[in-house]
Amino acid sequence: MIAEIIFKSVGEEERYILLQDGEEMTPVHWACFHGNTMFELMVRLTTEETWYKLLQIRSASEGKTPLHMSGSALSNQTQAIKAVADSLISLRLAHILKITDDKGLTPLQFAERYCSKAVADLLQDYQTKALIHVALQQTDETGTNIRLQI
Repeated sequence: MIAEIIFKSVGEEERYILLQDGEEMTPVHWACFHGNTMFELMVRLTTEETWYKLLQIRSASEGKTPLHMSGSALSNQTQAIKAVADSLISLRLAHILKITDDKGLTPLQFAERYCSKAVADLLQDYQTKALIHVALQQTDETGTNIRLQI
């Protein structure tokens, strides 16, 4: 699979577009699916801002994010899920975990339906921790009571 990143300017915003393969998935999707050393290298060599943008890209065929792929029934890559969670600040992780595929399923809902219990439990754990951390940060900044939105 040949893959490269193309930078394209749209108005004032830069968008990161990855060439998709025949399965209409990006190299980040495949790396999350396989959870290999290439994935770990991508995480280490990419800034948090760019990584956050790359993790939001949905596959053309089913609208799945790389996080959906890391928990797919074939891969069950808990290591990839941990690496994704550890690579993002809580607010961004909470956002990534809310992105739905074309069937309306978040990565957690996808894992609950099609994957092992271990994958679903891990995603649930990260989602809960991210939401609590975001709520605590908002409380610290505003001095108001905590309100979790799920």
